Amino acid sequence: MAEDNWEGLIEENWRTVFITCYGILRHKEDAEDITIEVMTKFYQLKGLSAKGEPIENPRLYLKQMARSKARNLAAKKAKGPTCREDIAEIAKGTSGNEGEYRLLWEDFEKATDSILTNRERQVYWLRIQGYDLKEIPPLLEISYYRVNELMVSAKKKIKDWYRGSQND
Repeated sequence: MAEDNWEGLIEENWRTVFITCYGILRHKEDAEDITIEVMTKFYQLKGLSAKGEPIENPRLYLKQMARSKARNLAAKKAKGPTCREDIAEIAKGTSGNEGEYRLLWEDFEKATDSILTNRERQVYWLRIQGYDLKEIPPLLEISYYRVNELMVSAKKKIKDWYRGSQND
């Protein structure tokens, strides 16, 4: 394709890529940064994927690249627990992880202390940090069935607590 076509494709898809990034990150500056990074990479590739294959659907390719980069950034920013030991360290207060994530975990732990068991809290925390239910079992070394059971229980307890607090 000619260089004009690449610039046209970038202009046509800029908004789509930005919206994809913003939908994941919910932060305008981060979404803009990822959009620029994706579009620069796309321009450099000139019709070939990272594997060297021709890009058949540029719009889809851009959305997939944007989604991947935005999710990676979101995961880095969340600094969520990545394994059982991290969760245990954070819950015990012995983790070296400080900063925003630590404060979020402590707030969540305090807010749910009288509502959820430790295991329910761990599963629910990972879920709200963006982990898929299928990703949680290996992190906590429990079965998929148990993760689902804990999520249902945690949601019910939180809902019941919320309804009770609204009646007070």
